[in-house]
Amino acid sequence: MKVFNVRNSAFGGELCHSLRKRIESWVSFIPQSLSLFTLLVFEGLLISQLTRVILWVQCWEQSSHSPLAILLTFFCGIISDLVGNLAIVMLFTLPWLFCTRHLRERPLGKALAIGTTFILSSAFFFNATAEYFFWQEFGTRFNFIAVDYLAYSTEVLGNIHESYPLGKILIGVVLLSSGATFIIWEAFKKTRHTHTHKSAFGGVATAIIVISAFLTIFVFPLECLANRFNLELSRNGICSFVEAFFSNQLDYDDFYKTREISEVDGDLRRLLAVDGGMFLTDNLLDIRRRISAEGLAKSWNVILIMEESLSASFTGVLSDGKKSHTPEFDKLCNRGMLLEKCFASGTRTVRGIEAVQLAVPPTPGQSIVKRPRNSELASMGKLFRMQGYDCTFLYGGYGFFDNMNDFFGGNGYDIQDRRSSHSTPQTFANAWGCCDEDVFQWALDNADRSNQAGKPFHQFIVTTSNHRPYTFPDGKIDAPQGHRSSAVRYSDYALGNFLRDAETRPWFANTLFVIVADHCHSTAGHYALPLEKYHIPALFYKPGDVTPRRITAVCSQIDIAPTIFGLLNWNYVTEFFGCDVRKLPPSGGRAFPGTFQTLGYLNGTTGMLTMLKTKRGVSSELWTMSPPFENVKSSDTSEDTNAAIAFFQAASIRYDKQLSHFYLNK
Repeated sequence: MKVFNVRNSAFGGELCHSLRKRIESWVSFIPQSLSLFTLLVFEGLLISQLTRVILWVQCWEQSSHSPLAILLTFFCGIISDLVGNLAIVMLFTLPWLFCTRHLRERPLGKALAIGTTFILSSAFFFNATAEYFFWQEFGTRFNFIAVDYLAYSTEVLGNIHESYPLGKILIGVVLLSSGATFIIWEAFKKTRHTHTHKSAFGGVATAIIVISAFLTIFVFPLECLANRFNLELSRNGICSFVEAFFSNQLDYDDFYKTREISEVDGDLRRLLAVDGGMFLTDNLLDIRRRISAEGLAKSWNVILIMEESLSASFTGVLSDGKKSHTPEFDKLCNRGMLLEKCFASGTRTVRGIEAVQLAVPPTPGQSIVKRPRNSELASMGKLFRMQGYDCTFLYGGYGFFDNMNDFFGGNGYDIQDRRSSHSTPQTFANAWGCCDEDVFQWALDNADRSNQAGKPFHQFIVTTSNHRPYTFPDGKIDAPQGHRSSAVRYSDYALGNFLRDAETRPWFANTLFVIVADHCHSTAGHYALPLEKYHIPALFYKPGDVTPRRITAVCSQIDIAPTIFGLLNWNYVTEFFGCDVRKLPPSGGRAFPGTFQTLGYLNGTTGMLTMLKTKRGVSSELWTMSPPFENVKSSDTSEDTNAAIAFFQAASIRYDKQLSHFYLNK
């Protein structure tokens, strides 16, 4: 059989010749004095700028289009790209720079140059692709979430494989990198006889100058970009990743506005007095209070379900008339106590766990769940354990993710994740974890065992089905796989089945169910702390004992634990920053939305959101206090600054100085 040879055909030869001429015409525009080092830096700059344009299109409606904002976004972006690309190119080309001219001319030297070019090109294209998908998910450049994901490669790589066409993406990266390598090598062949070392040293000098200029001149313009999307666009993914790697922990005193500890203590005591507790001492920042209840204490079982990414906007009862994805939850709300204006403390599951378990406002940097010295704290689990409860943490994934097993194990809980011997059945699982139905079945079995042993029980359940890749067992609901809305519907379906199964158990009548989200499904918005992206559902459900009602006060996840113990009518000593939501004024309250850098204090009475920022910055925004929460105006000052500092500075000091310990009731 005769094989058709494109090169030997007249048309094929002409095509190859034309393509070669076109490439040569492209590279002819590159000055002869440029080295491989400079060519690679230029490639990185070009890809980074194209990435910025694509991301800008993604957030077109939310970003600012004023001429000044666009100019600063792209000008500062170019500088950021130059810094990041110079650093990574210098790192990869060091072996080449130290080669002698004789070695560079030999086959080994050429192979080293081509290999370096291909690897760097692949890194540039893969980074651009990763940034695109990360932006779609989180609306930001790489941050500490990306750093965390590197530590949990099993779940993350599996999740990526199930969520994205990874094979096609890698093929595309290889093809683009091969093409870029060919073009750059064609250009470099014309320059390899020039003084490469001199050019390289010039590049190093340029890098030093640019980095110095960036640190001393261009930081201020970056801060001028008030629009969060423009600020994120002006950054470089590589630089953002490195910054996040070194800024997971932030010392409050070094970065945020502070006050004298005596002043902080006085304001904090006044703010915490809403729960009616009696302070045990007058020592500074000793917030131990004795909560006294009237009547008999209750020994209800307590099952707390933390639903993955359950935004208030998904529900019918809190979505301002929008279509509901949670019919089961909506029906429960008619029979329970619903918190209408509850706000998440952060954007990660560990922030939700921290807030609910410890009842503390977020501290800057990483969640306490992932920090050292995170055991034997004044936690909800410790209080239950003291009262003789069986306490179990149930998670459909691997609990070592985000250090959850270590945290719960050190604060009074037995651990049950997908590796545990009792974790059966496992009818369906994806990279992120077992389906919600399986986890709820584990919970039912555990509750049966505790009830048969005559012991009260508390379970802390963290679900996973409403997480990418959004897959679930077939045949459960009429919705396609792989979509967020479908995953929400399945999670709601599993929740409804769980409670119907629980109703058949003898322990149901003596069990309080608490349903709360860990965070919203998306936190990207026009503002630094968009309130609608922190609005979550929270429900207390126990038919016959918890009166159906709606709490209209602004509240937070840090109020969940105190409200549980209030419903149990317990007398106890607390170090919680939160309070029983039933004691908050209907048109008042407060909440603590935040990121790992920006700490927010929301005054429910005025609608004023005070934000403490790094570099000791303070700003405020006035918001409407009903869905769909809208920003009315912004200001550089706030009347609530002292209150915000009291909460956040005190919480940070108590952790740093190990003041948050568990005290026996005395």
